Amino acid sequence: KAVTALSKLLKNMAKGVDERVTLREELDFVRDYVTIEKLKYVEMFDLEINIEEETLYDARIVKLTLQPLIENAIYHGIKPKNGRGHILVTGELVDDWAYIYVVDDGIGMSRETFGRILSGEQKETDTESFGLKNVSERLKIFYGRGTCIQLDDTPIGTSIALCINLKRSGGHEV
Repeated sequence: KAVTALSKLLKNMAKGVDERVTLREELDFVRDYVTIEKLKYVEMFDLEINIEEETLYDARIVKLTLQPLIENAIYHGIKPKNGRGHILVTGELVDDWAYIYVVDDGIGMSRETFGRILSGEQKETDTESFGLKNVSERLKIFYGRGTCIQLDDTPIGTSIALCINLKRSGGHEV
């Protein structure tokens, strides 16, 4: 299972990161990534994907948008907590907007830290090249003003919300 996941990850990476894929394909990539991470961090976390709207699975998003957010949840949220964690990916489609949420029950992140990372004032450790700032910048390049990445309030952990105007970008092929 791990060798298959690694093979699929490498094949996907070899195709480049500047393309749009369906949310279904992006989530498959995330599952492969998590399969590999679970070899390293056995029983440290669980991933749950709960997207009820089937049409959202066909929406096209920029490849490697969710994996860095999952990576951040593992390394910056759950790992420092020193206990079992949970990562939840949900989403909804409202008119021409895709809202995708990555929520973890780790140690959390302050709004100030989030703002400093996005502005470039503070570097992320371990995931500097594919972290929050990178995802934010890539979304702006592909979608222009029709996008946002924000920190949502949560009583515990971190909740990152992606808001993507699919029609503006031509990304909605449902």
